[in-house]
Amino acid sequence: MVKEKLSDTWLYTGAPDHIGLVVPPAPMAEGGHVVALTLPNGTIRLMATRDPARYVGQVLHQVDGFGGETDGVKVFVSVRHYQYQAIKRWIARHLDEHRIGSDAFDVPFAVLARRVNEAFSATGGMRN
Repeated sequence: MVKEKLSDTWLYTGAPDHIGLVVPPAPMAEGGHVVALTLPNGTIRLMATRDPARYVGQVLHQVDGFGGETDGVKVFVSVRHYQYQAIKRWIARHLDEHRIGSDAFDVPFAVLARRVNEAFSATGGMRN
């Protein structure tokens, strides 16, 4: 099955090819999503976007263009939230010791997931 529910925070988990089937682009007035992209080398890219399918496609195109591996990539898309950009920044600040690039982290997914759940729990009333 394409969609697998990890918690109330994650709307989609799976291959990048199927995001558009489950998560349509969010209208501007309805917020956006926090997206975690796990690469085969263990790096996690953290993003905030209204259109996860398009953004993930662009990132994977860049990774592929620089000779990076894109097979085995897994994508996690959060539920829609009005403060999606602020949530992504909060998560990034709390993972600073694991940062290896501007939005790239060398961190176990369980640690990232815990931070994402904390952020969404703290702002739960603003979910869309």
